[in-house]
Amino acid sequence: MFPPEVQFSWKRLKQNGGLEELNSREGEQLELRESGRSTAILVLGQHDVETKYRCSVKHEGGTVEAETEQVIYPPAVPPPHWYRERLLCLQYTVLIVKSVVYCFGLSLMMILRNKGPSTSSTHAD
Repeated sequence: MFPPEVQFSWKRLKQNGGLEELNSREGEQLELRESGRSTAILVLGQHDVETKYRCSVKHEGGTVEAETEQVIYPPAVPPPHWYRERLLCLQYTVLIVKSVVYCFGLSLMMILRNKGPSTSSTHAD
């Protein structure tokens, strides 16, 4: 933006439709300033419900409020502990079955190899 001296501020849309200022504990603002450009990103913590945020930019010409709102959704809930335990049990079961099949196949091959071809000869006189 021009002029280069700009200030970004963030507001959260409340349930009743009003806006409230964010305090510094709720998020961290990261800014990138280049020649003729400024960018701000608000890094937020976790929230329980989807929340809308609005960005305002203040410069010597006045304050401009973003016309669009960003909706932040809560992160996906990780699978419950029992789900991970069941998956681990399934993995171990597959490994055990694989080992049993391998040992059975190896034993069968050893038996057949040791048995060898049958060389019975009968002589009729």
